[in-house]
Amino acid sequence: MAPSLDEWFYKVERFGWRGKTYELGLSHALFSSDRIDDGSKALLGVLDARMDDRSDVPRVNRVYDIGCGNGVLGICVAGGLSAAELILEDRDALAVALAVRNAERNALECRTVPYPRPTGIGAGVESDLIVCNVPAKAGEPVHRLIIDHALANLAPSGFFLLVVVNPIADALAMHLERRSAHIERHAFPGHTVFAVEHTPTTRVIEPPLPDAYRRGEQVTLEFRGIAYEFTPTLGLGEFDGPSYTTAMLARLALERCADRPAVLYEPGAGHLPLILSRLPEGSRPRSYLFACRNTLALHALETLNTFPGVPYKSEICERPYELRRFVTSDALVVMPVVPEPHTPFVEELRGVAEAVSHAGGVLAIAGASATISRLEKRRLPLRIVRRTKSRGVRGLILTPRDRAVR
Repeated sequence: MAPSLDEWFYKVERFGWRGKTYELGLSHALFSSDRIDDGSKALLGVLDARMDDRSDVPRVNRVYDIGCGNGVLGICVAGGLSAAELILEDRDALAVALAVRNAERNALECRTVPYPRPTGIGAGVESDLIVCNVPAKAGEPVHRLIIDHALANLAPSGFFLLVVVNPIADALAMHLERRSAHIERHAFPGHTVFAVEHTPTTRVIEPPLPDAYRRGEQVTLEFRGIAYEFTPTLGLGEFDGPSYTTAMLARLALERCADRPAVLYEPGAGHLPLILSRLPEGSRPRSYLFACRNTLALHALETLNTFPGVPYKSEICERPYELRRFVTSDALVVMPVVPEPHTPFVEELRGVAEAVSHAGGVLAIAGASATISRLEKRRLPLRIVRRTKSRGVRGLILTPRDRAVR
């Protein structure tokens, strides 16, 4: 039986806003895992005061939550202002799924829009109220892109509420000023909230180029004598080379990938598929499937990097258990193992292992040595045929117990 999505919630917290109480599931797999964060509380406080102090505020029909996380902003605002429609968006497919579940928990209907937008802005969801708790680590170019996207989708009489950590507030204020938007700035300990409205001179820019998330120029890297071209992506790690875990997965995959369909879960910035695609014909996988909960990673793989001579497709995969439906006969499944506490990651990995066993495939996993050691004691439904360890990372190759696999 598939684990329930509710098992990804660590706890349910009750939170009140404008006379209503909301039940919000929190997850260690997402930001703000133990309590409603201070930035969200600051934004909701500014909105509460605005609705009470201004009699000219129009009715809010559509609320759009950009980077929704667990959905706290969109759910509270849509519920508290009796909005007719709630739209949720996040680059993390698991976050979207959990936010939708939280909306259902509070008897709110919602819909989702994909991220990232192929051109960066213009989702076509003109909204009366847009809210965003911007992640600081996304990088200033992505912050600017979020602002431009919000302004492009803001109804003429609507407003945009943005909360940021204080160290990046001045830079984003300058960008808002360049767009000639009307800005109110509210300072809090640790956070700044911007309330933004259109003016007659607001500049809504044309959509940027598809490579808006490009972090730098393409570079040539090398892994074990295999040269490959790589383009780093804003918002993704491994911008200067593969991590120790990715390097371990690449070592394992090189041993078993020849002429197999390769299913790569969370390939991140793309080093692993790029390395495998540069192998000579007959030594590389015959096809790829990229499965990610991080939709920005899929965007980077599809637009900023190339895989000559190897057919591939991409699938959004909000949690490990969904990987089962992509495991075909003789497939090599490659997974980093990074289980968040109080989540069913390991149980869902067991489901993937069962699918690999039934398909007569191979599973390659890698993660922190202590994590993999604990996993070995859980006795997955596969036998370990290869163990390796380097730089605090341990890797395993596993195959079915009841048959020989090449």
